[in-house]
Amino acid sequence: MLKWRFRSKRLCRLGACDLYSNRKGIVQMKKLMRILIVTVTVSLCVGAIVEVQAKSDAVGKGVKAYCIDFNWGEGGPNAFARPGLWADADPKEHVAWYKSLGANVIQTFAVSCNGYAWYKNGVVPEQPGLKHDFLAEMVRLGHKENMKVMGYFCVASNTRWGQLNPGESYGVPADGHIPLTKEYNKFFTDSVKDALKKTGMDGFMIDWLFHGPIRNTKIKWLDCEIEMWGELMDGAFPGKSKVTKAQELEFARRSVDRCWQSIRRAAKSVKPDCIIWLSLYKLKHPQVVNSRVIKEVDWLMNEGGTVEELGKIRKELGRGNLINCLAAWNKADPREVVPASIEAGFGLYGFTKPVKGSLLPSIDDYYLAKDIDDLAGDEANVAMLARAYRGITSGSVSLFNGRDLSGWHVDVPKMDKNPDVKSPFIVRDGMLVSLGSPGGHIITDAEYSNYRLEVEYRFAGKPGNCGVLVHASTPRSLYRMFPKSVEVQMMHKNAGDFWCIVEDITVPDMVARRGPKEKWGIVEGKSRRIKNLTDDSEKPAGEWNRMVIECVGDSVKVWVNGDVVNHGTGCTASKGQIALQAEGSEVEFRKVLLTPVKKSGGGNR
Repeated sequence: MLKWRFRSKRLCRLGACDLYSNRKGIVQMKKLMRILIVTVTVSLCVGAIVEVQAKSDAVGKGVKAYCIDFNWGEGGPNAFARPGLWADADPKEHVAWYKSLGANVIQTFAVSCNGYAWYKNGVVPEQPGLKHDFLAEMVRLGHKENMKVMGYFCVASNTRWGQLNPGESYGVPADGHIPLTKEYNKFFTDSVKDALKKTGMDGFMIDWLFHGPIRNTKIKWLDCEIEMWGELMDGAFPGKSKVTKAQELEFARRSVDRCWQSIRRAAKSVKPDCIIWLSLYKLKHPQVVNSRVIKEVDWLMNEGGTVEELGKIRKELGRGNLINCLAAWNKADPREVVPASIEAGFGLYGFTKPVKGSLLPSIDDYYLAKDIDDLAGDEANVAMLARAYRGITSGSVSLFNGRDLSGWHVDVPKMDKNPDVKSPFIVRDGMLVSLGSPGGHIITDAEYSNYRLEVEYRFAGKPGNCGVLVHASTPRSLYRMFPKSVEVQMMHKNAGDFWCIVEDITVPDMVARRGPKEKWGIVEGKSRRIKNLTDDSEKPAGEWNRMVIECVGDSVKVWVNGDVVNHGTGCTASKGQIALQAEGSEVEFRKVLLTPVKKSGGGNR
C-alpha cells in the first residue's frame, strides 16, 4: 500500500506537468498504470493469502489448546505469582506434557501478569532467575512436534507497570487497573513487537482488553485519564462528578478501540501472519460488544465456557475461528461442554496453574488412569480434554501412550539367562510392535475387570500368529511360556478363536466348536481351542483390523471389524492383566484402548 500511495502521487505530478503534452507522455502514462494495477493486485492477493493462512491453519484442523498458567500463584503483592516463581520451568518437559495431552496449540507466556517476561534479552525484564530462554525454546520444540506456540499478554493488568507508574494505575490489584494511555499503549505494543521478533511465536493471546476493572466500568478519573478525555471524546472534560454513565462507557469503549488498533497494527507490521487471540470472560461485555476487535481479531475465545454464547456470536457476526474455554471458575461441565463444542465446530482450550513443580501431573499416569467422575474442577477438565484431543471415548484409557512401554512389562523366557537377547516388543513410529521372536508376552502392570478393550492391529509382513490374552495372572503356567489366561486369537484367518490357558470358558455348540468332550482341558495335551463363529471377518493382509473384546463378569465377547466372532460365558476368571503375544509374526498395534463397563450393562461395540 505504501508503494501504491507513492506511485499515485507520482502519477498525479506527472499528469499535471507534461504526460499529455506528447505521445511519449501517453506511453509513459500507460506503463505507470500497468505498474499500479499489478502492485495493487499483488498486494491484495498476498494480503488475502496471509490472512487466510493465519486464520485457518490450526483452526481448520480444530484448535486443541491448553495453558499451564503462570499468572496465578503465591508470593506476589496480589494474587499473581511472585516474579521468578517457576523460573526453572524446563521447555522440554513442558512440550512433552502438551504433546501427551494431544494439544496442537500451546498457549504459554510472553509476559505474565506480574509484569516480567518469559524470554531473555527483551525490552521487558525477564522473570528473575529464568533458567531457560523459555518462550523461544517452547516455540522451537513445539514446532518440531507440529504444534503452534502462542504467547500471552494481559492488557489491563501488569503489576510491574503499576509499581513503576503509580500515576497511571489504580494500584496493583489482581484486576484491571491500567488506564490505556498513549504511553501505556506504546509500552505494550513495543513488548508485543519485541516478543514476536525474538521468540518466533506464532501469535499471542490478549487477555483483559478493558479500561479499568474487568467486571464493571468504574473509572477513577486520574489525571492521565482526564488527558485521555481530550484525545478521545468530543468537548472538554465535564468534571468527575458530572460524567454520566453513558459518557463513561463511551470513553472506555474508545479507549479499548484505540488500544486494539495499536496492538493489531504493531503485531501485523512485524509478523503479518501472526495470530491474535482474544480471550473474553463475557463476549458481550459493554466495553467490547459490537466493536471492531470482536470482528477483526483472528481467534475469539469465550472464557465463560458456554456453547450457546459462541453460537450467538457466530450467527450475529458470521465469523468463525471461535474457541470455548474450560476452567474451574466458569464451572462448565466438561462432560457436556467438550462434546457440544466439538459438535458445533468450536475449538477447545483450558488452563490451570502448576501443581507439580512448574507442571501438572502425568496425562497417562494420572488424568487418563482415573475415571472422570472421580475428578473435579480443573482435573476433570484436563482429563476430558485429553480424551477429546487424543480421540479417546469418555471414560476410556489408552494402555499404550505412543511413546514408550510405560505401564507394561515384558516376559520373554529366552531373556532370562542371555542378556544379549533383545526384547521382541518395541515402539516404532508411534506404534507398539511385536516383532514375533523370541516368543513371549508384554503384560500390563495393572489388573482389569469389566471393560471393553479395543485393539487396532495389522501384520507388518507375512501374516501369521499373535493374540490378546485377557484375565492373565500366573506367568508361564503353560509350556513354561504362557500366563494363566484366556487367549483371544489373532492368527490370520482364525481371529476370534478362544484358547484356554489354565482358565476355562463355555460357548454354545461346545462339541462342534471344541471337539469331543472327553478331550477338553486347560493344560498341555488337551483340547483347548474353541473355534470362532466366522472365518471371513478379517481384512486382507497388510490392512488394519479392529478387534473389540468385552469382558463383563464371567462373559467374554469378541468382535472383529464389527462382526461378532465369539461369545463365551462361565469364564473361570473375571479379572486379571492384559497381554499381547510375540508368537512368530511381526504385528503392529496402533491402538490399545480400554473403556470401563458397568457389570450390569453388557455394552455395544
